[in-house]
Amino acid sequence: MERVTQFERALRAVDAIKHRKKLQCIMSTANRSVCECVAQKLPVDTYVRSYVSIVNRDKDGQDYGQLSAADKAIVDRCVTDGR
Repeated sequence: MERVTQFERALRAVDAIKHRKKLQCIMSTANRSVCECVAQKLPVDTYVRSYVSIVNRDKDGQDYGQLSAADKAIVDRCVTDGR
């Protein structure tokens, strides 16, 4: 029973992180559809300082440029589908 409770807490924590990231993205970019996609599909441990850099796919930007190829593909798909 204790393991189930810990697992449920972990799931709630992941959901809270995703929600916080989505809100930060929306406040920075005002692009709800892209932000919902990015928050859901990027790994939870991906830390983004500038969602504007991510959404604009600024190749010279600190955040987008440092994403893995797989994460860049996720962002590219989210941006393409959200515009």
